[in-house]
Amino acid sequence: NSIYPNPTESYIIIQNKENKTENFAYSIIDLTGRIVKNGKSKFSEEINIESLASGNYIIQIETESGEKLVEKLIKN
Repeated sequence: NSIYPNPTESYIIIQNKENKTENFAYSIIDLTGRIVKNGKSKFSEEINIESLASGNYIIQIETESGEKLVEKLIKN
């Protein structure tokens, strides 16, 4: 799985290896542990993060099949 563009200014796309368009739930967490954005999306679909302040974040993803992913995210 990969997140791009990263670093980013306005949006991210999360792609999975199989190029499936499976749904997932996500949480974007700042370095104090606070959830700053969460919701549902699909692989290969844009997630808008323009409203987030610049900085480092962690994004946690859980797919419908229960697969979990944690990645660092840098917002310019």
